Amino acid sequence: MKGSFLQNDDGGIPRVPLFGRNDKLARKVLDILFTRFAAQPFSLEQLEGQATAYYPAAELVYGLHLLRQAGLVNTVSRGWGEPLYALPLSVYFEIQHKSFLLLEADWSRNEKLQGCVKLVREAKRGLAHDLLRALSAIAQGDLPLTAKGRVQQRAIARFTGLFSLQEEDLAGLQLHYPEQEHYPPVAAVLLDMALALGLARRTEQAWAVKEHELSRWLRHPEPVMEGLLMAELLKRYVPARPFLQHAACALLHPAFSPGKWGSVEGILRQLRAKGILRVSPSADPEQAEGAEEEADTTGFWLLSWLKALCGFGWLELGYADEPGKGIPQPLTVWPATEEPLVDQLTNPAGLMIRWLRKPDLEAIGIGVGGFHETWIQPGIEDKPDRREGNPQVTDGTDHRKPLMSASEGAFFVQPDYEILVPPNTSYTIRWELELCCELISADIMTTYRLTRESVEKAMNGGRKLDEILTFLERHALSGVPAAVSLAVREWGAGAGRTSLLPATLLHCPDEQTADRIAAEPAVEGALERVGSRHFIVEDTHLKPVYQMLERLGLVPPDQLGETAARKAGYPRISLVEQAVEGRPQETCVPEAWIYAGKPFRLYPSDARIPNLEELFPGLRHVPASWTSELRAYHASTVKLLLQQALAWKAGVELRLDNGICTALPKWIKGSGEWRAGADLALDPSDEKACRAGIYRELTAADIKGIRIVLPTEN
Repeated sequence: MKGSFLQNDDGGIPRVPLFGRNDKLARKVLDILFTRFAAQPFSLEQLEGQATAYYPAAELVYGLHLLRQAGLVNTVSRGWGEPLYALPLSVYFEIQHKSFLLLEADWSRNEKLQGCVKLVREAKRGLAHDLLRALSAIAQGDLPLTAKGRVQQRAIARFTGLFSLQEEDLAGLQLHYPEQEHYPPVAAVLLDMALALGLARRTEQAWAVKEHELSRWLRHPEPVMEGLLMAELLKRYVPARPFLQHAACALLHPAFSPGKWGSVEGILRQLRAKGILRVSPSADPEQAEGAEEEADTTGFWLLSWLKALCGFGWLELGYADEPGKGIPQPLTVWPATEEPLVDQLTNPAGLMIRWLRKPDLEAIGIGVGGFHETWIQPGIEDKPDRREGNPQVTDGTDHRKPLMSASEGAFFVQPDYEILVPPNTSYTIRWELELCCELISADIMTTYRLTRESVEKAMNGGRKLDEILTFLERHALSGVPAAVSLAVREWGAGAGRTSLLPATLLHCPDEQTADRIAAEPAVEGALERVGSRHFIVEDTHLKPVYQMLERLGLVPPDQLGETAARKAGYPRISLVEQAVEGRPQETCVPEAWIYAGKPFRLYPSDARIPNLEELFPGLRHVPASWTSELRAYHASTVKLLLQQALAWKAGVELRLDNGICTALPKWIKGSGEWRAGADLALDPSDEKACRAGIYRELTAADIKGIRIVLPTEN
């Protein structure tokens, strides 16, 4: 399957030309899944609840299995009970991109308002940058755990203060996670992302980074990072309400270009045009009142989501100052009060959004023409792509391509010890700056400063003075001022007068083995030979020494590998893209803390379609004419056919006085002169006007012919 698997069909849900005679059925089921469930998990019972006279439950279930076989629906699990099903994000977004078209009136209005929008909420530095700071703090040992397994309160307060993301940015998202009273929302979100992406773990003593996965993460271009982060947010931070996921995903539609204001009202209007409502309409006054409350809750959450996207560095919020209307007075002092914008999301005529940086989901294989999801499904890491010719999934980057050569510049070192970092600087270089410098400001241009304390911190993290200077000289675009180099040398010399360093003694069984190890060029500077059979290994060099011993077949039986993982110090991330040495520290699936929706994991792929006998038990014992021939029967036999259709949740074809129609039996009562209730599909063109069909009570005398309608196998 190559290219786009969907084709437009008369402006509606894209057509799926994969199923021969079942094309129409598969298309309808895909329409229902997209509209009613978005990419949220659903059960067979929920799908059957969408049955109508036009598409009975039996056909919907068969269509679901067709979509599963084509790889357009995943089988998922919550860890208990019956399996659930869900559209993959890649499929969801492809349908959305092809079936959502911004209405012409909204295009025109957006263009007119470009110069008439008041900015009311700016974008922060960004979630990817905050995650870098979080991982750096973890690697520096800033999150030790108490005996109860919690981060110390003072440490968590310092940790939370590192980020541009603030608690007010997350208010209203209804996040739930363990030990919520102990971990502030900002810290919880950053730790959750580190866990979910497999970048960090909790040991008995402290939080720690997973160096193999971290090295891979830092080599991603920032658009890939942001795509992966957005996918995590869409999967786990959106409540299990399809409308909210539709709305959150609609913001990412290609119609909303970075740098241009777009109307929130236009998004909601498009959702309504597709039959996607905030709540289901109800004639019951009590239910209508509850629906109104739910609509208010939905509006508040959507506003909170927009604010969070600002906090994550992607979005700006504004209000249209349309000529002659002006901006509501309370809004001019926002965000001192947030009530005006809550009102505006109930009636969002003036609320506008502008993408500053739009997460690129296509960069990670989600979107038009994308089929796989890398690091997206909870509990799945490096999921195999089973398409022919693609034995291994990719993550959107070429791992053989250099990000930056060893001599290429990356930042500017100023005479006042400040370091100016342009926005396109690699995260592998930013990783080292986080250790060697203090962050001053993070905007389009990030500013760090070299200080005595930061140099001492780097040396405590395992860096030697010459390594710090070499790093600065190699990547300074205009060189390092002489006064700065001199100051760094003085600070480093003062920090390194004397020190007590933890070290490990490497014992060799004989002198020949020791000579063999000493001859290895990879250990130069990492080992200090003492005597004929022993070496001193500094803890900061344990991991490369362990890898060398493993390569020579001399790996110690137990403790060194564990010690290396625990005491390796601040990871040294290579600045040239290449295969990451070593193995992942853990083989278990990544964890996650936060689930606003339904947590689930993918089942192993099972694309087999149940045969008709499995779907309709007892089919072989039923007369063939019951399912193949529209004909008249005795009243008692008609009743048997209706009962069998009810048991199978199938539709029937009926010949009535006014013609032939399909019907969905609802109930049957009585023994001799029985009655049955059914929804009738009198005309396929009536489906939009009367989605369920026309309800009617029938007797045996009304039914001149009957046939049970079952799906047709390809």
